[in-house]
Amino acid sequence: MTMVRIQFCNLRQPDAKVLHQRLLAAAATLNTAIQLLDEPTADIVIIDLNRAQQSRPTSRPANQITIGIAQHKSVNDANIEIVFKSIPNQQELVNLLTQAMQQPRPKKMFRHYVKRLRPGNWIFRSGPDSRLPPLIIDCPPIAIAHTGDTLTSAGLIVQWLEQLPSDPNLKITTLLNHLQQLAGAAISQHQRLLILEKYLPVLADLLLNRNPAVLKTEAKQNEQFQKFQNQLIQTLEVTSHHYMRIAQRAYQAGRRPDKDPIYHYCLNRWGQLLGWQILKAYQQFRQPPKLLIKQLHQLYLYQEAADTLHQPAVVKSLQNLTDYHRLYCQILLTGLADPYRLPAHAISRIYQYLESLTPNISTGKLPASAKSQTSSSLLQGKFIIDCENDALPVAAALLPTAQRQAAHLRLFDTQPFIQQLKQTLQTQQAALGQLPLQQYQDLLDRLQQTHLRQTQRNPLDSAQPVMVLFGLQQIIHHQNHNGSNTPENQWHWLNQSPEGSLLSYAGKKLTANNQDLIAIIDLNDTLRLGFICWLCHYSSDTRIGVKLLPGDFEFGHCTAITEHSQKSPAILATNDQKTCLLTPKGWFTTDRKLIFHSPQRDSHVHANALRQSTLDYDYFTCKVSKIS
Repeated sequence: MTMVRIQFCNLRQPDAKVLHQRLLAAAATLNTAIQLLDEPTADIVIIDLNRAQQSRPTSRPANQITIGIAQHKSVNDANIEIVFKSIPNQQELVNLLTQAMQQPRPKKMFRHYVKRLRPGNWIFRSGPDSRLPPLIIDCPPIAIAHTGDTLTSAGLIVQWLEQLPSDPNLKITTLLNHLQQLAGAAISQHQRLLILEKYLPVLADLLLNRNPAVLKTEAKQNEQFQKFQNQLIQTLEVTSHHYMRIAQRAYQAGRRPDKDPIYHYCLNRWGQLLGWQILKAYQQFRQPPKLLIKQLHQLYLYQEAADTLHQPAVVKSLQNLTDYHRLYCQILLTGLADPYRLPAHAISRIYQYLESLTPNISTGKLPASAKSQTSSSLLQGKFIIDCENDALPVAAALLPTAQRQAAHLRLFDTQPFIQQLKQTLQTQQAALGQLPLQQYQDLLDRLQQTHLRQTQRNPLDSAQPVMVLFGLQQIIHHQNHNGSNTPENQWHWLNQSPEGSLLSYAGKKLTANNQDLIAIIDLNDTLRLGFICWLCHYSSDTRIGVKLLPGDFEFGHCTAITEHSQKSPAILATNDQKTCLLTPKGWFTTDRKLIFHSPQRDSHVHANALRQSTLDYDYFTCKVSKIS
């Protein structure tokens, strides 16, 4: 049986008696024993600071824990790890004894190991390290779930995770419940980290590796799909808060990430989870939650000052975690890729691909040349981070030199990254993964600031109401039935140009994706076809940018020459340069011969080249000849 040696210093007799009884009860809970000593070699020293003339002996064992009780007295002794405002209760003593029994325990690290002390009954002794920038850790309490027993064995958790249901809705509900239960578990810090690390791969899989086709199907079950999305967001938040709470204790105790591996680890994991929350917002075409990007910036400044920015976080028995600089650059690059222009499935893939290229990003304080440079070509690929602002980096060429002088600004230089990506596009296209090359080229254009709009959008004097239809089926049904059974819309036209328009929608949550086919019908019943090329859900409305298709349109259906019984909706688009056909997904193969039927004519169609394809449609060039 483990023995914990305890010394009382200057305690009043009634207080010592009560404390001794509570210690005996706490020790019985842990199946351990306690021994009261009157010498400075004890494992735990408890001092009544209201009566003590000297807080502690001048020499003591390296692993000794020093606790103070001070009901009204202000305590400034940094040698006292924890100060209680009254005698600790049994649960608090259980946690104290648990930490004292952990061997080996690093010298003077107990202050940030304490768990579940009674609110209002304790304060950390030494404040944040004044040599480092302030770190605002606003960690709200986690709603503790009280359903079932809490798993606290890492081995049992691995077995439990292997038995989780494959249904993502059940999986995320169960995972969230266990993470909420974990908030109330009286376990050591290291054990809590072990458990959290077991949960993370499951969470990452639900966030990053879902099949786009499955997600498309699930999205049609709107209520259940929205419940899954909300629970995934909540699970990311709860997991982040677990790491934040550990980091908060270490920060308030004056620890430093360059001296405390667990603190460093939690800061990096917290930063990664902030990035995942931002990524989740991008996947849903939402604005990131407020202050998350600013929190990433403050973590950058903090680790920069602690000289841990480029150091991997290494904790024995935990998987090594990459350095904060790579995690930080990965999510900032994803934001600079303008995810509101990407299909939902492409956002996760871009994020994962960028991980391997983040070493090519350099950051740091602005050199004099960057502060004064006015040449756009020399500033190409260089961005400025305003670390006091809740925003992504801004192209340096867009900031006047007078606004580049502040000390809290940092350079985000993507020029080496641009060169590496260009080389990959030219020589190693297979390494780019499953995304179209055009999406990587678009990323290059944005980083080089060469993506300017080709035609000017003309704002309208007032927003004009329009009707918007989604997908081939709805568009052709509207045309064939002269607009009957068309759902009401709350769309407005905000601006327009010959090639594109911006629309706003103030109705219920819109299920849409970039590259979706839509039709816009104005008050004069003029119909325009286009593809969504930009999409963002704001708090007050949803806005979409639309790339309009030029030319004239015929609405009908198509059949394969050898399969006359099978009909599918189709739209033939004709302009001066080319003729294209829009069909449901799967109808295009090179040189395939089809027959297009419309009220105006029947035509032979010879498929040429695929221009765009989604899970809903194929859009391809073709040759058309009228059937005689």
